Formats: sequence, C-alpha cells, structure tokens
Amino acid sequence: MNAKVITNFQLGSRESSSAPDVLPLATEHALQSAGAAFHALADTMPQMVWSTLPDGSHDYYNARWYEFTGVPVGSTDGEGWAGMFHEDDQADAWKKWNHSLATGEPYEVEYRLRHHSGDYRWMIGRALPILNEQGEIQRWIGTCTDIDEQKRTALQNDILSQELSHRIKNIFAIVSGLISLTARANEAFGEASRDLLGRISALGRAHEFVRPHSEKSQPEGKEVTLAMRWSRLLGQVGGEVKLIPDVIMPPVWSSDHGGHAPHDLKRRSVHRPLPGSAPLDPSAVAACCSR
Repeated sequence: MNAKVITNFQLGSRESSSAPDVLPLATEHALQSAGAAFHALADTMPQMVWSTLPDGSHDYYNARWYEFTGVPVGSTDGEGWAGMFHEDDQADAWKKWNHSLATGEPYEVEYRLRHHSGDYRWMIGRALPILNEQGEIQRWIGTCTDIDEQKRTALQNDILSQELSHRIKNIFAIVSGLISLTARANEAFGEASRDLLGRISALGRAHEFVRPHSEKSQPEGKEVTLAMRWSRLLGQVGGEVKLIPDVIMPPVWSSDHGGHAPHDLKRRSVHRPLPGSAPLDPSAVAACCSR
C-alpha cells in the first residue's frame, strides 16, 4: 500500500469549490455560520475542536471546549486560549504554534489545560491548515485530546521501573559484598573472586541497558543491540560468551516471568532467603559494598 499521510485539506480536491454552500473560510467566525449539520457534528464529538484564522487568531471552539474549561463563550478568542494552559507549558506551546504559523507545518504539542474545577489535565493539541486551490492557508482546524490517564500511567510505570531497578542493583551489591567477605576469609578464593566480581559488575551494566527507561534516563547508544552490549561487557572480564536469548529476554519487568507482576518479583527477589543461607551482617555488607 502507498498511503499518503494527511497534513492538510485542500478545497476542491474532493468537491467543487464553486458549489453554492462553500463558505469563505478565511473570514472571521465563518464556522459559526456553517449550519446545523456542522454544529451537530462538531459539538457532539467527544473531543475539543477549535479553529483559527490564517494568522493564528482563534475565532471558534466547539461546545466541548466550553464544557471542559467552563469559561464564557468567546472569552478565549484571539490569544485568550494561552491563559488556559499551565504556566510551565505556555512557552513550548507558543514556540511550536508560531513555527506552524510561519511554515504551514502541522501543529502538535503536549500541555496541561485547566479544567473548570481548577485542576490541570494533560492534553495533546494538534492542528492542520486548510488551503485554497492556490495553496494559501485559509484557516487552521485543531483539536485537544485528553491524555491525562496515559500520562499518569506512564509516570507510575516509570516509578515502578526505577524502584525495581534500584532493588536489583541492591541485590548485585549484596552478592558482591558476600564475595568480598568470602575472599577475605579464604585467600585461595582471591583470584577467582576478582573475576567473579567483574562479571557481577558486567551484569549490573547489562541490567542498566535492558531495563525500561524514560526519555531522561535513556542511555546513549540505544541503537546498539543487546547481544552486542552483552558481549562487550562480559568480554571485558574474559571468558567465552554464550548468548541465550530466552534467558536474557524478556526483560525483568515482563509478566512472562512465571506470571509474577513487577512488584511480586521485587518481593520475591529481596525478601525470599536462599536455602541454607546464614543471616547477613548488614554492617559488614555495607562496609564491603562501599569500598
């Protein structure tokens, strides 16, 4: 298939521009006089719709906008809409909107919009230009889509991922501490312990690569494959490297691990003692791990 991505709507491409019901879209408040059929469609769809003149001046909002914001009709015309955005999001919204106005490129931005309750909810705003047959912008048509639940879910997942990663790193630290304690008590284990500690360290770096990341925590070089990173890390400590994809993947946050949810994996990993293991001296482990 050779589907064309829609970036605007051009008059005359699907209907005759000389038809008697064609509206002069570049005139102010053109959509308010568009007729009952248009308003029935625009006001009943479960999404906020807005429109501006070619210069970006807002002159139309559907009923959903006023339902959500609770502001008087017409009070957000012109540039009044910006005051409805969260203060921290206004600069980015203005920057992207001005860029679209200058270039005619589609507009898209995420921001927090003030609800009539006073709370802010995350939105994704999009707009496309409507062109005449000469390619001149006659009007912009845009929407506001509520993505607050998706944003909150993504934040919760990120917090859970960071907590799980922290617990796993603690396990690596405890194992390294136990190896160091054993090496101190048994000189014959010294050389082997250094090699083992190197491998534990490599596992820790591999874990940092495969764990889920947010945009801020994403490591550089993400185009590097897991197999390449795994080979590189383990190769630093010597020995033959054998990759078993089913062992490495799926990542630790997947529900494929015996059907356990991430929080269940954390509980089992941290609190479940090893068979026949002796109680750890926390102060001794802390001293080893801090070296």
